Amino acid sequence: MLERVAEAGRVLVYIVALVVGIGAVSHLLGWLLTRQRTVRFVWATWNVLGALLLLGGRS
Repeated sequence: MLERVAEAGRVLVYIVALVVGIGAVSHLLGWLLTRQRTVRFVWATWNVLGALLLLGGRS
């Protein structure tokens, strides 16, 4: 009886570990994708600002 309870506990711990692991990986991937989009946005905005400053300096 106790062996069955221990085996069920091990299975539950394994399932919880899989769920937590999948959640951690998906969180990391989401963070990386969001960061990449943010970097692209900042880079594009900086380029536009630089172009406007260059154009404004010529007149």
